[in-house]
Amino acid sequence: MKKIKNVKFLGHILSPHAIFKESQILVLTSAFEGLPLVLIEGLFFSLPEVSFDCPCGPADIIDDGQNGFLIPCFDEDLFAEKLLQLMEDDSLRERFSLRTKEKSSSFLPENIMPLWDHLLKSLE
Repeated sequence: MKKIKNVKFLGHILSPHAIFKESQILVLTSAFEGLPLVLIEGLFFSLPEVSFDCPCGPADIIDDGQNGFLIPCFDEDLFAEKLLQLMEDDSLRERFSLRTKEKSSSFLPENIMPLWDHLLKSLE
């Protein structure tokens, strides 16, 4: 079994930008999310991501094998395997990181606001 070093559990952070800047990977282990904003924020900091493919969210943000890994819920062995792969492979992390820039643009206000506008008008 491999031991992971330099892992910190920081709890609630009011301004996580400094943490994002010094990180290399974003990990989400939630079993349920509405809209996992932390994954979207991670994209804007070019962080490759590993997340359980829980209902409502991660699959809309992570393109599996492109900018991160989506793991079937509760498959802890596969989660650990993919996280370790990303931790040990600098070139894979870099490729995923470059692809986060493409994906993050879909969450810019100029791209999101027309979708909200259309949705709200359809409810009239």
